[in-house]
Amino acid sequence: LVRGSGARMGDAETAAVDGGNGTLDKVVANLVAGSGADQADQLGGFAVRYVMVHRGAPREVARVLDATPGLSRLSQQAGGALWRVDREV
Repeated sequence: LVRGSGARMGDAETAAVDGGNGTLDKVVANLVAGSGADQADQLGGFAVRYVMVHRGAPREVARVLDATPGLSRLSQQAGGALWRVDREV
């Protein structure tokens, strides 16, 4: 999860101190698994506006995100892709 203008020096140390978020982990796992639940609303609950998949991810992930209601693909470049969450955040 990246907020504001993006990652900055020291962000990794802060994230390690804060710990993980099991609920968000579950939403992301269900999203890439194509579970059929309303993932866009759940992402909106975490104020997630965009989903980015980096180069090297399995092609199936992009197919699942393309088929997920509430996500719209915005771009694909250099092997990565970006989707917008079409829900209130």
